[in-house]
This record gives sequence, C-alpha cells and structure tokens, in this order.
Amino acid sequence: MSSPSLSIAASGRKVSDPLTGWERLKLDRMAMISLAVLVLSALACFIAPPLMESARNMTSAATFSPPGTQVTAADGARYQAWLGTDASGRDVLYRVLSGGRVSLVVGLCAAGVSLFIGTLVGMTAGFYGGKVDSFLMRLVDVLYANPRVLFVLILISALTGPLSLWINEARAAAEMRNWMTIKAWVDGAIPYQRTIILIFCLGLIEWLTMARIVRGQVLVLKEQQFIAAARVLGQSQWKIMIRHLLPNLWTVILTYLTLTVPVVVLDESFLSFLGLGIEEPASSWGTLLKEGAGAVNPLISRWWLLITPAVAMGLTLLALNFLGDALRDAFDVR
Repeated sequence: MSSPSLSIAASGRKVSDPLTGWERLKLDRMAMISLAVLVLSALACFIAPPLMESARNMTSAATFSPPGTQVTAADGARYQAWLGTDASGRDVLYRVLSGGRVSLVVGLCAAGVSLFIGTLVGMTAGFYGGKVDSFLMRLVDVLYANPRVLFVLILISALTGPLSLWINEARAAAEMRNWMTIKAWVDGAIPYQRTIILIFCLGLIEWLTMARIVRGQVLVLKEQQFIAAARVLGQSQWKIMIRHLLPNLWTVILTYLTLTVPVVVLDESFLSFLGLGIEEPASSWGTLLKEGAGAVNPLISRWWLLITPAVAMGLTLLALNFLGDALRDAFDVR
C-alpha cells in the first residue's frame, strides 16, 4: 500500500506543500466508506423501487410472512419477499426503500431551508453587528429555549389550513383556465400536504446552529484585509457579503449541512413514530418503525418489521455523521 507522501509526490505536489481540505478528506478512509454508503443508500432508495415489480407494493394474503417467503400479490403476480411482508402482505424491502426515499427527501429539503435561513441570519448578524446582531442572536436564544417538538406542532397547526386553502385555489384556477398539466400536479400534491408542511416546519427550527456558526465565521472574516479592500473600492455591503464572504463560508456550510440532515431525519422519524409526521399514502422510516414496534410483542416476534428499517436508517445516519465529522476535520485543521 502506498503511503500518503508517495501519493502526493506522484501527483506532482511537493511533499512540503500543505494538503488541501479535499486531499485530507480523500486520505480519510472512514470518510470514503461513509460516502460510499451514502451513495449506495441514495441509489437504492431512489432508483430501485421504480425498477422493482409493482406487485411488491400490493396487498396479499401472505401477511407477516418471514423473509424468503414466496408471495402471491392481489393481481396474481408472484415474487420472492426477501425481507418478509407486513400486516397488509406488502413487501418489506420495497416499503423500506420507498420510505427511505421520503425520509431522505424530507431531510435534504428541510436542511436546505435551514441552510438558507441560517446562512442569511448568520451573515447579517455577523456583518452588520451592533443592534442587528443583538436582536438576531436574542431571537436565536429565545427559539433555542422552546421545545422543538412543541414548536413543530404549532407550525403544523398554523400552516395546514392556509396550505390547504392555497392548494384548493390553485386547483380551481387551473381548472378554470383549462391548465390540465398544472391541475394534475396540484392533484398529485394533495395527498402529500403533511409532507410539504413538515419540510418547512423542520427547516424553520433547524437553522439556529447554522446561524451561530456562520456568524462566528463572518466576525473573523470581516476583519480581513480583502474585506477592507472591497470597502475601499466602494462595493456595497450586500455585494461584499455575496462575492467575498459567502465563497469563504461554503466549506463550513457544507460541513454543517451534512450534520443537519441526520438531525432532520431523526426529527421526522420521531414525529412519524408518534403519528404526527408522514401520513399515508406516503411512508417513511419513522412510520415503518412505528408499524414494526406495534408488530413486535412477547408472544410473537416479527423482528423483520422493526430491524429492517432500523438498520437502514441507522447506517445512513451514521454515514452522514461520520462524513460531517470528516469534513469538519479536513477543512478546519484547528
């Protein structure tokens, strides 16, 4: 096995030159393993379900069948249930992969919402300072003091009515103008109202740490000479923030984004486990864990209903956390 110094020498870089963040990341074996696990998990969740037989998502008489059972679906199609079936006779493997797709979409979208809000608030507070900084940071402290689950429940209750009204108005307007494509999109979004609301609600509570991290970095960067030079050249404050500060923050933002996604997935799973998150026809790892916990009892152990989604979610979240730690170590050597 070649050493890191030989690899660096072969690439044309002098041994005395410091490694870049990406080079340090590539030398981290655990980071590369975590990245491979995440890629495989994403490919399995997003690509595999459409390629599998549609009969796997149909009900059958083979309820609570153990792994490896031959199942006949409601339409007469037969398939091998490698991970068993659930209470309705549906394939557990298909449901876990489909649920993982929902959990990952919720996690990524909600993390994107928190990324935008946290970066905007953190940059504004750190760059302007003074009363603006004090107001925004006190707002962050107040939001930190409130229980997150309670805050999410309040937001869900507040947004459910307006979103339903907006969807109905959009559907009526599309039908009146004979925009059948838009009407089909709106009709397709109706069963997933709770999912859409959950994405925004989780994004609105997970930006607090991002805002504090970005603010701390901006406080250091705004005292650098290149910011002073930009001010001397007469550039506006927003141009300085976007052109000079933001490019120097993206590694920190990317690092904490990878750490935010597993937190959001855990929050969604917890809410779904309590029956407050994803609803049918959609399913997530949280709803599958809830169903699996209800199917396991001291008399009959249908372990595959609980172990399968737990292992899938656990491996994905561990990989995200390991990758986030590796990114932080690679780009922040201090």
